[in-house]
Amino acid sequence: LTEEQAPNVSEDDMEIRGEVNVICPISKRRMVEPMKNELCGHVYDRNSVLEMIKQNERT
Repeated sequence: LTEEQAPNVSEDDMEIRGEVNVICPISKRRMVEPMKNELCGHVYDRNSVLEMIKQNERT
C-alpha cells in the first residue's frame, strides 16, 4: 500500500502473509535441505536435484 492508499496505516499495523511451499516439485516430498535456483527463483530439495543430475548423466 502507498501512503495515499492508506494514509493512517503504519508498518506496525501491517501483517505480511506469504505462502511457503515445503514440497519439492521434483520428488513431491517434503524438502529437507531447500536450494534456490538463482536463475528462476524456484526452490528444490538438494538431494532431489543431485539425484536428478546423476540420473541424467547416465542417459
